[in-house]
Formats: sequence, structure tokens, C-alpha cells
Amino acid sequence: RAERLRAYVPPGRAAPRPFELGHAEIDGRLMTNWKRLAARALSGRSRLAWSYGDPQGEPALRRAIADYLAAARGVRCRAEQVVLTAGTQQGLSLVAQLLLDPGAVVWVEDPCYRSAVDILGAAEARIVPVAVDEGGLDVAAGRGPSPSLVYTTPSRQYPLGMAMPLARRRILLDWAEASGVWIVEDDYESEFQAPGRMLPSLQGLDRALRVIYLGTFSKLLFPSLRLGYAVLPEDLVAPFAAARHLADRQSSGLVQAIMTSFMESGDFARHLKRMRARYGERQAFVIDLLRRHLGGLIEVRPVESGMYLTAWLPSDRDDRAVAAALADSGVTVLPLSALILETARPPGLVLGYTGHSEAAIVRAVERMAAVLDPATGLINRPKLAVRKDRMPV
Repeated sequence: RAERLRAYVPPGRAAPRPFELGHAEIDGRLMTNWKRLAARALSGRSRLAWSYGDPQGEPALRRAIADYLAAARGVRCRAEQVVLTAGTQQGLSLVAQLLLDPGAVVWVEDPCYRSAVDILGAAEARIVPVAVDEGGLDVAAGRGPSPSLVYTTPSRQYPLGMAMPLARRRILLDWAEASGVWIVEDDYESEFQAPGRMLPSLQGLDRALRVIYLGTFSKLLFPSLRLGYAVLPEDLVAPFAAARHLADRQSSGLVQAIMTSFMESGDFARHLKRMRARYGERQAFVIDLLRRHLGGLIEVRPVESGMYLTAWLPSDRDDRAVAAALADSGVTVLPLSALILETARPPGLVLGYTGHSEAAIVRAVERMAAVLDPATGLINRPKLAVRKDRMPV
């Protein structure tokens, strides 16, 4: 395992620039409310415990999470089934530690969230890519021996963006029950989709208790929060909580106290409503810019509101070369091929549009138009003095 981890290079951190993924919109009202609740927690008028806390998470926050998930995502759980984590990545890492022996077969969607692949690979799992289609993961497309675990993003497949239809969800759950397979449901960004059009979570449809549900607050509020949760079948709660304790004991008691008040006051629900509308507007803004400036070279279609979209290049283009040329000009994009494990797909670019100002996005699209010559489709590399750590002014 040490050799695997030596080969993994954690991404560096510089000033964000469009269209880098993973940046949340820092809302002024969020900061105001967060500071107010932090002051209240530190004043002693809260339930903040200054000693070590429950490695599973504070009961009040777990109750608030269970209530929220039941109302918003149809998750069926009690507070006792919720374990706080440092985010989705830690949740998946603990699941792998708990359920996978070296060499265990794991199915992952293809294309897939690369951090999930890295985490499962670090656990010495045998990763089998399963190509997704317009309905997401299809168990009929799997091959080889039955897996021990399946990792899926059914609410919004990452990075292609489709939702898994209800019928296919039931097929997946029936197959998992019959085969004794665990399913990890990463329900990222579901909060930013229109509530009336959202399908219930896999966990809420699961009657055989085969689904482990992972969620995070870090994308919903701000990445440095590092607070997420896992909803587990009851017989996995104690070993999962023990693994969390051995990893880093517990989440911050102060952060938990603030988050509990944030949810109980209704501020959390109001924040999600604002961000859902704002991200929908931002996506429309970006699509309009791309179509006006790069309509002859990039194809982009609206998707359910979230934090990113995927733009398609002509079939004869190399998306990694395009991404490298754009990086040289101060624009960060993720080539779709970097997320593909096995299945050939047309070239594309994954663009994160949240956490970047509209002015910076306009400059980025103009830079893309200069680099991707719409007249010839060839990549140009303008020799401009561009700082690597931020967008040119």
C-alpha cells in the first residue's frame, strides 16, 4: 500500500481560477449567520462540550441530519444510524477499510470520480469499471466475478450528469440483495437540484439494508468545513464509528455545535434554496457565454443545476492537449478523459462554474476563444505574460 500512496500526488492549492472544480459560492448571508452562531456557541449559551465527544457525532446534529435527509432525500434512518465524518472521501475510505479485503472486487462507474478510484485503489481493491449509459450505472454491463461493493452516484452521475431512473434503481437494489453486494451511494450535489424533480435516494428504496449513504456539508457551505456524514445499516454503525475514532477521533465539537444551530434555525434550508437558484443562474450564464464565443467548437447542454457541467469537443480533438493549452493561458479545465477508466468516449471538458466571479468567467471564456481557434479548430498558444496562479486581468 505504501507504494500505491507514493505514486499518488495530492493536488496542490493555488488561488482558484475558472473553471476549477470544487469551489463553493461564499454567500454573504451564510458568513453573517455562521459568525453569529459561532459567537453564540463560544459564549456558553449552547450545548458545546469542551471535552472529547462521541466519535459517532453529537446526538443533536445526528438528529438534525436524519430529519433533513428524511424530508429532502427520502432517506429512512434514525439518528443512531448517522456517523459524522470529515467528508465524503473519509466516509468512503472508512467503508473500504471496514468492508474490503485486499483483492476484493469493486465496481465503479466509468467515467468516475477519480478520488473514489484512488481511495479504493489504496485499499488494494480490484477495481472493475462499468460503463454508464443515459441511465447511469447498469448492472447488466458489469462483468467478471460478483463484486463485494459498488460505488455509484445515482442522483447525478459524475461527471456526465444523468440521473439513474427509478426502474434501474430497483433493478440495482434487487441485484444487490440477491448477490449480497454492498452499495455506496455518493449523493453529492443532490441539494442543488429542483426538489420536485428529484428521485428518492437509493437508501430510501432499499429494503435489504445493502446501501451505505454518503453526504457532505463541505460542498454546500465551504470546502474548509470538512464535515460530512455516513448513513449506515445498523450492524455497521459500531465498527464504522470505531474506525472513525481510530482515524481521527471525532469531528470538531465547535463546528458540530454551529452546524446543529444552523440546521435547527432554518438557516441551512434557506441557504440551500438561495444557492440552488444562484447556481442555476450561473449555469445559464456560462452556457450562454460558451455558445456565443465557442459555439462552433464546444457543445454544451443544460443539466440539472449543480456546480459543474461537461462541454463536448469535436471528436478529433485531444481533450488533454486542450486542457494543457488552456492551463498555459490561465484557464483550468478538467479533461473528461482523465476520469475515464476504460470506455472510449468523445473528448470533453468538465467545467466548474461556482466559486468564481462572473467577471473572471467572462475573461476565462474569452481566453478559451483565443486558445481554441474557431476558424480552424486548432489549438493556439498565445505568447502572453500570464501568471500561473491566477486569471489574467
